[in-house]
Parts: sequence; structure tokens; C-alpha cells
Amino acid sequence: METSLELQLTTGDQKASEHAYNNYLRFSAKHPELGEALQAFIEGKLPLSEKHCRHYLKNYPNDVSAIRLLAEIAIKLGIFEDAERLLTQCLTLAPDYHLARLNYAYVLNKREKSLQALAEIEKLEKHQPNVPPQQIIKAAILVRLGQFDKAIALYDDLITRLPEQASLYTSRGHALKTIGDQQTAIASYRQAIACKPSFGEAYWSLANLKTFCFEQEEIKQMQEQLLNSELPSLDKINICFALGKALEDNSEFEQSFKYYQQGNELKNKIEHYNANETTELIERTMSVCQSPVFKYADATVCKQGDPIFIVGLPRSGSTLLEQILASHSMVDGTKELPDIIAMVRKLNCRKKRNDVSKYPEIITELTTEQRKSLGEEYINSTRIHRGDAPFFIDKMPNNFAHIGLIKLILPNAKIIDARRQPMSACFSGFKQLFATGQAFSYNLENIGHYYLDYLSLMNHWHKVLPGQVLTVNYEEVVGNFEYKNILTVYTMVMYQN
Repeated sequence: METSLELQLTTGDQKASEHAYNNYLRFSAKHPELGEALQAFIEGKLPLSEKHCRHYLKNYPNDVSAIRLLAEIAIKLGIFEDAERLLTQCLTLAPDYHLARLNYAYVLNKREKSLQALAEIEKLEKHQPNVPPQQIIKAAILVRLGQFDKAIALYDDLITRLPEQASLYTSRGHALKTIGDQQTAIASYRQAIACKPSFGEAYWSLANLKTFCFEQEEIKQMQEQLLNSELPSLDKINICFALGKALEDNSEFEQSFKYYQQGNELKNKIEHYNANETTELIERTMSVCQSPVFKYADATVCKQGDPIFIVGLPRSGSTLLEQILASHSMVDGTKELPDIIAMVRKLNCRKKRNDVSKYPEIITELTTEQRKSLGEEYINSTRIHRGDAPFFIDKMPNNFAHIGLIKLILPNAKIIDARRQPMSACFSGFKQLFATGQAFSYNLENIGHYYLDYLSLMNHWHKVLPGQVLTVNYEEVVGNFEYKNILTVYTMVMYQN
């Protein structure tokens, strides 16, 4: 089994190598409960695996294999903060545990700690250079750092050595798309499909270019792939959304909607979104964030007015607004930054998924010093994404729920609510397969509830923070060049305190 692992690491098949390694651990595990935890993990039974693993670690708290397994469970669940903590513990106990360090680099990059992640890859390269799984993660780190030319060159080298790895072509395509080389990106996505005709991500990547139109033969190929009963769920989801876009472009609206609906139903089963939880959070936020909370909010806290937050529903014109603002020499465009969401997770003080969150109530208990510290933490953590301009944009749409926190820690921050006609915004979200987050968007009823919650909270912010949030309507922006370029966005947002 160790030989199999080494071979797969050399050939770059990271998923297969980790699967082989977990199998190796399962068969070599001296304690049956650890073996059961690993078996449950391999079968995708994550709650059962976590249960066995935590129980085993109570008796054997320094077993690094079990700690890494628990971290892998957290990674699968998208709980990267827990994964980072566990892998830090793991590497403290076993600094030469190279697979754990590889996991660690991956998690750090996911948590926007990309420079630290790159340092971990460099440690692995000193031990053994040119190992494909390390280089694959390194390329993803370089993309996150905005070093696209280096990342593309690394993907090119990996493809030369591993020409049958479809995911390398899509990753290279994403980087090429980001630098504006759309035609080469299209060719790269199509190479991925040539390698693996069932590779759903490549089809959706083409569809997600928005201006791309599938050829009839490609539509037929996607439909044939969906007939395969062995097609993995994620590939099926990607292909359904791609077919929805392809047939919509062909004005075959009834069939298009059926594919969108099928893809959303499959995705919704994975997400397990609970609309009532969102409504409860919004109601608690409105109850907590009343006018008196903000009366003395700006006293001696972080006064920097660098950030321009663009919030709202996804697919409501935030990218257009960012492009308009970032065309000005005084504004840097960035992306959807996760820093406020990460701060909220830290403030909620939940150690287990079923614990009651202390957020938003906890924000009323923050001292002036704590608010100042949080504001400075945000400014410092986002600096890596900025250039030299005095202003920068954070277009994470979900930050609309945290405007109260933002105004308490960054009272001079500018906030734009990107607003779009309700049906257009909601249905556009339904047609979009998001890379991460936006779990509400995969069910029409959930979308409706979410929109009403969003509208209710934005009305509340206008009431308790009068003049602090600028609403910009998408339809007015695209229909009025002067409104779009100067009168509202530049004057009201950049220069009005």
C-alpha cells in the first residue's frame, strides 16, 4: 500500500494517493475504532467517521493519523478554521508528517493565508522537489496571490507531465480567464473534456463564461453523459447547469428550465440549507442593532475609510459596480473577500456545530479597544489583495447581514447595496452554480425567503444608520452612463463621509 501511495503521489493523483493512504491506515490501524473511523470516511459517512474519531482521540489524544483524519473531515465539511487548528496540532507533534503539511498548505490557502501556505509548500519542496500534488496546490496558491503568469507556467509544466489529468486543464483555464485570455481558456476547458468527457466542471466552466455558446455536438455529448447511471453527483450537477445555459441560449426555455431545476434539486440535497435559520439570524440582528448601539460607535476606533463594501444579493450587478469604481485611479478592485465572514465565525464562539452562536448579540459587548483591534485586523488582513490606491473594494454580497459589525469597527467604511429587480436577481441566482456559499439559491422557495430577509434587513439599516448605505439600482446603472460613471458612484461613495 505504501508503494501504491508513492506511485500515485509521483503521478500527481492526489485524491487517489490520499485514498490509498487512508486505506493503508485502515488496514494497519492497531485500534479497531480508528479503523472504523477511516472506513466510514472512505465511504463518505462523515458524521459517523467524526464520531468514531473524536471518541478514539479522547483515549489517544496524540495519534497524529487520527488528528489528520479529523482535519480531513473538517475540510470536506468546509470548516477550514477547525482544520487549520487540527493540522497545526498534528505538525507540532509530527513535523515530518508530509501529507499533513500538504493538507495544511491547502487549508491555509483556502483561508486566504496564501503567503503562509506558500511557505509550507517550500518546506515540502526542500524534502522532495517537483512532486505534482505539491505543485498543484502551489499553482492554486499563486493564483490566489495574483501571480497568474507563474501559475499558468506551472500548470503548463504539470500538463506536460500529466496530460491525462482533466482538472489541470480546468485550473489553467480559470487562471487564463482571470487575465482576460478567454479564447485560450476555452481551449483549455475543451482539452479537459477531451481527457474526460464526463468531467462536469469543464462544461460548467465554459457555460460560466456567459458569452460562450455551446456547439450542438457538445450539447448532445452532455445529454449523453447524463444518461450514465454511474456519473458522480457533482459532475451531474455541473452538466445540468451547463445544459440549462446552453438550451437557454438556444431559446429552448422549457428544456432549459428542466435542467436548471434538476441541477438545483441535486445541489440542494447536498447543501441542506435551512431558511428558518437565516430568518432567525436576521431577526436577531435587527433586534440587537438598534440606533443607540451606533450612537458613539466612532469614538477612538479604526478611522480608516479605505474599504468600499458592495453588498446585496449575488448576481445583482456587484461586479459591474466594482469595474466602474476600480476604473478610477483611487480605487483598487479585489474580489469577494472572506474576512468579515471569518470575523463573524470567530465572534460567534461556537466550538461545535450545534452550539448557539453568540453573534450578533456579542457585538454590543465589544469594548472600544476590541472594536479598534477588529477594524485594524480587517485592514491588515486585506492588504495582500490591494495595490497602492487609497480605496479598495470588498464585494462579498453576504456582508449585507453584517453592516452593523462593519460600522462598529470601521465607521468610515463606504457601503453600497447593489440592488436589482427582484425577479431578475432571484432567477439569475437560481441559474448560477456558485463555487462556494449561497446555499439558499438552489431552491426557489428558499430564494424567496432569503430575498424577503435581505429586504427587511436593508430597510432596517437605512433606519438605524441613515445616510450610511447607498442603494444603487442595477437597471439605472446600465441605462444611464452619466449616473453610472460620475454623479452617484464617485461623488456619493468615494468622497462623502
